Amino acid sequence: SGGLSSGGVGGAVVVSGGATNSTDPYARGGNVEVRGGTAALGSGGAVLLSSGRSAQRSSGEVLVRTETSGNDGVSGEISVETGASAVGDSGGITLATGSAMTGAGGDVNLLVGSGDTENGGAVVIQAGESHADSKKGGGVFITSGAGTSAQEGTGGELVMMAGNAEGSSAGDGGRVEIRGGKAVGGRGGDAAVSGGNSYSGDGGALILQGGSSELGTGGDVIVDAGESGTHQESKEGMIRIAPTTASYVRIGRSGSNTVRTDVFGDLTVHGSFVSTNSMVFQDTYSERVHVSQEQDLVIQEETRVPKITGQESACS
Repeated sequence: SGGLSSGGVGGAVVVSGGATNSTDPYARGGNVEVRGGTAALGSGGAVLLSSGRSAQRSSGEVLVRTETSGNDGVSGEISVETGASAVGDSGGITLATGSAMTGAGGDVNLLVGSGDTENGGAVVIQAGESHADSKKGGGVFITSGAGTSAQEGTGGELVMMAGNAEGSSAGDGGRVEIRGGKAVGGRGGDAAVSGGNSYSGDGGALILQGGSSELGTGGDVIVDAGESGTHQESKEGMIRIAPTTASYVRIGRSGSNTVRTDVFGDLTVHGSFVSTNSMVFQDTYSERVHVSQEQDLVIQEETRVPKITGQESACS
């Protein structure tokens, strides 16, 4: 241990591996190894690496790093891993910051170095595989923090954002892709995105919006179903807007921002069809063209495309 100090800084303890003066490019400095004790039957000894405590001020830092490389080399890696297990689960890794009584909880930052002449480094988070029958691979759960206060406590945001292309030339922004897993004999995994529920307030909205552009064309919103290799129409995926409790489905916002809607191909309406030139949503319309289910059956016998006559405009 380091020496005691009554008025200054306590003495440091420095443990270092031996240096080498060899000109052999494969020579290396000596290692520093700290190991817990072995056991014949019980558990092996632990290794505790802890900073110093302060009675009044901040506790000390724990810094684990590799040194900067020389001109012809690369910097060293840092590996944190648990050992394999012969029986039972292997050990976990917990990376957590401490809670705070009067301040904010500490952040956990995963930062990757930039590349001056090559690509930036990636952040890869991957759960473990399972080789057991009827078992599934490990999940990846990313959850923002809860706001547990009764006085307008708000849950934390979860932001997934690809990198910007900040160069002046025509570089594209990064892509964000969320997809279900592939399957060989079973069904491919679903990708479910939904707004949050609320007990007494409004439910969260689900917003799908293409990107805007100052000088170019705004981004599209494309919703497409999956195709089948059989090329059979009955096996092609469908695009369904299927409200379970919604009272109506609206395309567009209001009369001040009308939306032109094009339909390429056949249009089938199950139920009554109402057409009006009113630009405000109402339960009933005084000026409208109404085709009922009974009229639709008659029209289908005459022609596939309904012909609206003045007779239908008088329907209520």
